[in-house]
Amino acid sequence: MKAEEILELFRQFAPNANKLWAYFVSIITWIHSTFTKYRRGMEVTERTLRIDVGESGFLARVAAPVSAAVFRDEAECAGIMIEGHGTLMGRPMSQLRDILSAVGVTCTDSMPLRLKGSIRPGTIEVDGSGGSQSVSGLMFALPLLDSPSEIIVYNPVSVPYIRLSAKILSEYGVKTEIINDYKRLKILIPAPQKYSLSRVPGNNMCVAGDVWGDGIRNGGIRGMDIHDGDWSAAAAFLCAAAICGRCSVTGLRKDSFQADRAVLGALREAGAFVRENGGTYTVMRSPLYGFSFDCTDCPDLIPVLSAFAVYCEGITEIKGLSRLAGKESDRAASIVHLLSKAGVVHSREGDVLHIEGMSLTRRLLSGSMPAPGVYETFSDHRIVMAVMLLGLPAADIVPDDYAPLAKSMPRFKELWDSVTGSDRQYDMVDRVV
Repeated sequence: MKAEEILELFRQFAPNANKLWAYFVSIITWIHSTFTKYRRGMEVTERTLRIDVGESGFLARVAAPVSAAVFRDEAECAGIMIEGHGTLMGRPMSQLRDILSAVGVTCTDSMPLRLKGSIRPGTIEVDGSGGSQSVSGLMFALPLLDSPSEIIVYNPVSVPYIRLSAKILSEYGVKTEIINDYKRLKILIPAPQKYSLSRVPGNNMCVAGDVWGDGIRNGGIRGMDIHDGDWSAAAAFLCAAAICGRCSVTGLRKDSFQADRAVLGALREAGAFVRENGGTYTVMRSPLYGFSFDCTDCPDLIPVLSAFAVYCEGITEIKGLSRLAGKESDRAASIVHLLSKAGVVHSREGDVLHIEGMSLTRRLLSGSMPAPGVYETFSDHRIVMAVMLLGLPAADIVPDDYAPLAKSMPRFKELWDSVTGSDRQYDMVDRVV
């Protein structure tokens, strides 16, 4: 397949794709077609090769090792610079720096990243407590080298995403092997290998529901062509249904490696009705109670589950706040700010957040709905989703900006409004039964 054909395929594929899968496709497309002798899409100066990754932390953590593997001459001589924009510029990169140092590449610990030295194969020992993205970056880069490598990950977190990386690589002809070894992971990577972009796998995700009694009936919204339905975005819809009505989401794989599939466990723990039938997940409103849930491997769920817990009767305990450092915002502080503005009793003890919730019915009868207003979202897409969920039954709670949603799911608000009927917010309270 010619590079132009691949790029055209990606242009057709990307507009409605969930961002996580788009990242993977863009990286593989990048490795397969852009890294040619012409270096299409790259700005090559006499001194430095510059690569712009937009606002994506994941793409930065993959671009660094992959570019050091592919552009060895530039990495050894003038160096490589990974540039970005927006909130990415303030996100820490110390774990990436340490990992690259272990394979012979020097790297700054903040954006823009400045790389020097070509990546070398071998046995690499990694502290995985800082997250899985830099590990995934190595998994994309090491198959391109001349000799095999082994990554040993100590204190691994977000392990499902490491397995997801391996699965995606396998679908493009790249072999890896993951071995559980007590409290560490071994990742065996044969080399040299080549990526095969003979196809871009896909399926269809569709959100449908009747959250307020007048949403989508007997049908759905045309979904997004994606490889694996985005459990992170779907979590907000499923939690909304548990609070307010009914929602069905299709295109979510039961065998997905996405860590955020764990939202089903949180919903069941809270007492929600959850049913799965042939890839369609349906959640219906039911009495909800405080729950205890460990989000260490799925930290992206914490904002939405925090908003969900506001409408669960009793105390909810959410573990994993330490995993929120270095996100688009200081995400733990953003969640605390949201709960404080809402007037919800909460406390933080180290890695654990406690939230004192009330059922929606009791909040309505006692006049204890979350405080109205425009809520600051700190340019963080997950906080925007949490505010939208918090405000679903409350009519007059809105985020200060919807633009961050474009980072992970550009059509999120469109789907949300279609399913929840939130274009008529001020009628919502009267529709609760």
